[in-house]
Amino acid sequence: MLYRVIKKFGLDVLQWNEVDDSHSSTVYQCTLLHGENVYLKIPFTKLKFQRELSAYEILQENVPIPYLT
Repeated sequence: MLYRVIKKFGLDVLQWNEVDDSHSSTVYQCTLLHGENVYLKIPFTKLKFQRELSAYEILQENVPIPYLT
């Protein structure tokens, strides 16, 4: 799954590490070739993804949240 996500977003990943204590999703910290760190969060289920996306949409007008693509 990680390789599909990396390919889908066209990321040039130098290395990645799974983030510990991520209970609701699988989360990876990826270091790109030019040194920038990005985080990839892969929810366990489609329902979990839909719930999180709804929460982000509600929060985006009230608190700073990360940009989602």
